[in-house]
Amino acid sequence: NCQTDQVYKVFQVIEKAALANLCQGSPDDNMPLCIGHTVLIPQVTGNVYYDDQLIKLKENECAIYSGTIEYETVSGSKKTVPVVKIIDARMNVD
Repeated sequence: NCQTDQVYKVFQVIEKAALANLCQGSPDDNMPLCIGHTVLIPQVTGNVYYDDQLIKLKENECAIYSGTIEYETVSGSKKTVPVVKIIDARMNVD
């Protein structure tokens, strides 16, 4: 399913990807509540990710879940999170 109107807040950048939390509220909010589940967003050519960045989907974009990835936290525990790809909504085929 293609999710529109999504906002994510980056909390850590790792090897050409961002770990982020799903935010609540509309993309127009300047201070959304970002305590939703954790996802990994792969870096797209030309995009730069940084800590505390809000990633807001543009009008022609949507987010799709495309599997999971496992990573190790700084404390040494392993976590598995969904991978979210941001795609052109016009190319989505349900």
